Formats: sequence, C-alpha cells, structure tokens
Amino acid sequence: MNEENNIKSEVEVMVAPKQSMTIRDTKATSFLDPNLYMQLKALSQDFINSKAIPSVWTTSTQVLVGLQTGAEMGMKPMEAMNSLYPVNGAINVWGKATIRRLKEHGWTIKYDETEESCTATVTKGNEVYKEVFNFSEAEASGYTTDSYGKLKIGWKLGINRIKKMRYGVISLIISTYIPEVLGSAMGIVEVSEDFESKEPRLVESTKVNQIAEAIKNASQDK
Repeated sequence: MNEENNIKSEVEVMVAPKQSMTIRDTKATSFLDPNLYMQLKALSQDFINSKAIPSVWTTSTQVLVGLQTGAEMGMKPMEAMNSLYPVNGAINVWGKATIRRLKEHGWTIKYDETEESCTATVTKGNEVYKEVFNFSEAEASGYTTDSYGKLKIGWKLGINRIKKMRYGVISLIISTYIPEVLGSAMGIVEVSEDFESKEPRLVESTKVNQIAEAIKNASQDK
C-alpha cells in the first residue's frame, strides 16, 4: 500500500503544472529586498490615489521608482516624494534637499556671491573643495533662455538667480569631487531642468517657413 502511495505521489509531482516565480519567491540581495519592493509598490498606488503628493508624480510606476530611489538614499517615503523630482527621464534631487544631504554627510557650506557669480566652499575636516559659477557661463551654455530666446524667470536678476547660481556651483562641486552625496539620484533639479532641448521649437519654425513658402508659390501660380 505504501509503495502504491509513493508511486502515486511521484506521478502527481511529474504532472503538476509548473509554478511561475514571483517577486515574493526572490531572496533579498544587496540591491533588492522583495518585501520592501512589494510594500513600496502598494504604497505607490495609494500615493497616486491620495493626490497628496506633488503633481509631477503622474503614475504609480513612476512613484515606485521615486520611492525606491529614496529608499536607496535613506529617505522616508514622503520625504522622497517631496525631495525628488523626475527630470528628462532621470530622478533628481531638489536643491534644498541636496543641501540637507551635504550637511548629513558632514559637509559645511560657505558662499561668496555677487549678482553675476557665486563661489562656494564646502568643508569636512581637512577636505576642502571650492568652485566658482558665473552667470556668463550659464548664459554661454544656453541654460538661461527659453525656446523663444527670452530669459527664463529662474534666471532673472534677484533671488531666483541667486538660488540658480548657488545650486549650479554646488552641483559642480558634488559631481566633480563628492558624487556620493547624491546617492542614486542623477543631479539637482534646478540645474537639470535647464538642459531642455530647443529642437522642437526650431522644427516647428521650419515647418512654418515651409508652409509660408508653399502659400507664396501657390499665389504666384495663379
């Protein structure tokens, strides 16, 4: 009887349908914790439904990536939603959150600035890094104007320009000397948002010129 049961069990195992592997079957590794992932996935949909997070987070999948990035940087969920921002397909950190991360890493910051330039010195123990960021450099790089060639509001003279140049010089220091401060994020929002392409506007202008030329030729043929 026992032999018959054993044979039956073996047959059942052989014909049993294969079970697909899920995230729950995955063991935690140095880069993925399945339990945390499932929690963040559920939380991301709740965040979207709540409409209580910045409107830039538009899908639950996008929120999930933001929450995961924040988790890798040691941020709590709501802190991640308010400190991170997707720009041009990459997760970036708001300037004020970047300054907080610098201080959390033990760095102190000192600014020496004018209306046209900003010098920043960051210090931790015997390590000192100093850089200068000029408005003329941002202008030459095409960061300061929009698709119409007009000065962006963020670069107009006053407090907006002061913040732009501060974050610009801090971005330069971090990316050059201490990239670990940004963790899994790509860069600083106030800096990355100025990388926008002007090509769509130029393409549109080209089409307008083509249409105008076609109308002109049509009028001459009559």
